[in-house]
Amino acid sequence: MAIEEIEMELLEARVPDQVARLIETSSRDWARFFADYDDRQAPRFVPSVPELVFSALEEVTQRNLPPNRVFCEWGSGFATAACMASLLGYKAYGIEIEEELVRRSRAIARRLRIPVEIICTSMFPKGYNSYPGVDRAELVRPASFSDPNHPDSR
Repeated sequence: MAIEEIEMELLEARVPDQVARLIETSSRDWARFFADYDDRQAPRFVPSVPELVFSALEEVTQRNLPPNRVFCEWGSGFATAACMASLLGYKAYGIEIEEELVRRSRAIARRLRIPVEIICTSMFPKGYNSYPGVDRAELVRPASFSDPNHPDSR
């Protein structure tokens, strides 16, 4: 399945009460988490606007765009997006490498009774690594990787 761009206009709309509670709880716990750790200890954090994330998830769901109702959030942090997907009826997963974030995200989901599976592991396949790229992390392939489409492989 190829990745394709989906045209949509997202507006920060009112979210259902259960989603609002999730956003409040996650925001409060993020503030506590960063108060407990200084910049050297805290993992990289890419902020989002949770109301827009929910709006996008709701839009693709209403338009019946996903081929199934399975959602995976890579580098899930507190798994807010995965929890939102669960609330929209998806079988939702979060993948997070930081044990403390996994512990906290599982606690939030449990406290709010949101069925989501948060897995403590790397999102990179075994043998792969990453390095800081120009504007994001770049994937480093293992030495044993061979690309059948590479000109040297023909």
